Amino acid sequence: MIARRSRRMPWLRRASLALAALAGAVPATVVAQAEFRVTALSAPTVRNGVVGTAAQQFTGTGGTVEVLARFAFGGLHVRSFGADLDRGLGVANLDARVVLGPQWLSVEAGRTQRALVGELASSQYTLNRVGLRSTFPLGGSGLRGMIGAWSMQGATLPTGVREASGLEGETALLYRLRRLPVFVQVGYRAESYAVTLNGNRSAPEEMGVLTLGDGFSFGPAARR
Repeated sequence: MIARRSRRMPWLRRASLALAALAGAVPATVVAQAEFRVTALSAPTVRNGVVGTAAQQFTGTGGTVEVLARFAFGGLHVRSFGADLDRGLGVANLDARVVLGPQWLSVEAGRTQRALVGELASSQYTLNRVGLRSTFPLGGSGLRGMIGAWSMQGATLPTGVREASGLEGETALLYRLRRLPVFVQVGYRAESYAVTLNGNRSAPEEMGVLTLGDGFSFGPAARR
């Protein structure tokens, strides 16, 4: 009966075929651009900042764990970073971002929670963040490049801090093995923070992180 109706109403048959084609194409497109990535990085870290009334430099080693889950035009990116620096100073960042757009140019928006812990300095605040990231293949060998930039603005500030804002830039190369879901990554991340204390006293901070590590990467988009 349905076949007879479709012959009598050709528009119904054409519409059915179009819906069937769309239903098959959309999931395939989404799956083809899917990627799930877990990264563990070791990070030699240098921090320049004001402690008390004097600018001081701290060096040490940090570690980063990142989890990225994304599809064709969106996903979620979570990153945890911690560094033990000399003279007992510790730095910790935790941020979560919503990713919108394709891999070659995506917008990221979320929040960063940042903490300094130690006898010389102790503070914790939350920053809203927004930025752009681009990940692109370099030839067909499994090598990819990544570059990103973000702006941050204070959302929840501790007692004694009047304003806080920041900038972050990152670049990296990722190489995925052909037959295994394993990749290596090398890159550099720079962060700069402008903090204004009560009384209009400035306490700027800069941090550079050389990232080197590996991880697991699954999905068709990870093999490009």
